[in-house]
Amino acid sequence: MRQNSGANIVKFATSSDSVLNFYEGSSTPIFMGPLTSKGILVKDLIFTQINTDKSLAVRIQMKLETFVNEQIKSEWFYSTAILRGSY
Repeated sequence: MRQNSGANIVKFATSSDSVLNFYEGSSTPIFMGPLTSKGILVKDLIFTQINTDKSLAVRIQMKLETFVNEQIKSEWFYSTAILRGSY
């Protein structure tokens, strides 16, 4: 179990070939690794804060694109994360 020793920074960034990379750290985030493989392009990545009277959450929308049988295929993926301690 990892102990929380203060604020933790999480960063998502695309590289020059549109691979989605993940960084994490307390002051200067370090590269943890890619979240997508080569050939999978991140076309959109949207984080939207959701505030209600009972909790806080983040809606995540991501559009990925790749080539399959010489055709471009794209798909949207959605998720919601409720922030710990906000419920």
